[in-house]
Amino acid sequence: MSRLLSTFGIILSLLITITSCSYSSRSNSNTTDKNLGSEISKPEGKVLFNRAATKLIDVISKNNLDTDVFSDLPTYLDRKKSQRLTNTAKILAGMNIGSTGELSQFQERGNWQQHRNFLNDAWSQLETRRLEPMRNWQQRELTTLNNLEPTIFYPFSNANFLDVYTLFPHGRVFVLVGIEPVGKIPNLERLNRQQFAQELKHIACNLHEILALDYFRPPQMINFKQEVSTALYVFLARTNNRIYDLDYISLNERAEISSPQSGKISGVKITFASEGDTKRKIIYYFSSKLSNEALAETPELVTFISKYAPQVTYLNAAAYLTHFDSFSQIRETILAQSSYLLQDDSGLPITTFESSRWNLSFYGSYTQPIAPFSDRYQSQLWQVYNSKNNIQPLNFATGYQSEAKVSNLILARLKNNFTTESPQLDLPITIDR
Repeated sequence: MSRLLSTFGIILSLLITITSCSYSSRSNSNTTDKNLGSEISKPEGKVLFNRAATKLIDVISKNNLDTDVFSDLPTYLDRKKSQRLTNTAKILAGMNIGSTGELSQFQERGNWQQHRNFLNDAWSQLETRRLEPMRNWQQRELTTLNNLEPTIFYPFSNANFLDVYTLFPHGRVFVLVGIEPVGKIPNLERLNRQQFAQELKHIACNLHEILALDYFRPPQMINFKQEVSTALYVFLARTNNRIYDLDYISLNERAEISSPQSGKISGVKITFASEGDTKRKIIYYFSSKLSNEALAETPELVTFISKYAPQVTYLNAAAYLTHFDSFSQIRETILAQSSYLLQDDSGLPITTFESSRWNLSFYGSYTQPIAPFSDRYQSQLWQVYNSKNNIQPLNFATGYQSEAKVSNLILARLKNNFTTESPQLDLPITIDR
């Protein structure tokens, strides 16, 4: 009788394990609808399943209930899911994924090969013109800050994750907010050839702003909506990251992450890690306005941001919105929550930095803002740059300027000692590969 109960308990445990693994493998229906059965039918899955079956027989014969008969399978499924997410990103980014395995067939299509060639050429130019100088600058000016693995808050970001990640490659949490829609990562295998071609064309249009102009123009300057999720995938792939999870989310009234809900702030959460690294990182992107009127209707957004204070705030091509009284709340939130702030002149007005609280470092040069922002000229900032006292060079374009010689950056440091701990991500510290 006891032997029968033991066997029943083992089988029940096995069923629970299978259910758990199957649920894990399908946790994001937008990226994979593979169930456990399809995974264990593959060669590697068969090996693991046979190994588990052997363990089960051994457990039953020895009446040992402490053995985890499917200990290898969750890791296998997690690895398979990550591989599929990462390969999807690479296909969208025009990057080769090898000649075998899921999604490799898309590399044989002529339109994908044209897409790859276009992005390879554009990225090579961007790397020389912008990304390499930007990395050299951050290694010289931001190394101490990056070593702290800070949380980065990037308001008015839209899809431009590339800049903030290049400047802060060791950030653990990135909170991006913009008005562009979240969008959806396509399930490539469900697209017909025409839909696939349209997706590639849309990506090229979506990324034109950063690849050709070095910045994302504000929505009033473009005639189509940029969808953020796909751009994030492309940038993660092109910066050699491995994607571990993707969730479409909402922010509820208690400033908690929840499943998508109508009428709530929508967003996307992507968990990733640099290739060769063992620390997982998170991107949150929320599609939401940041005016006083909008924040009065969605105060949970500021509450969520405050959970990660103290933080580093980055402002780039921010349309000078924080110069207006109608954006005073987000301006005050940034000043209250930030211990470091890196921005171009389109960020906070220079007059908002009280000399008793902030140390300021200036880089590059300051000139008249481009149209339609010419009325945002700051005479006090011109006086600082015109004095030529301790103005450091800047050899890459940033903000709305197309040339380095007329670009600027301002690094603000809170005068109080700044310390931060790596945020608790509720994730394992290491990644099994």
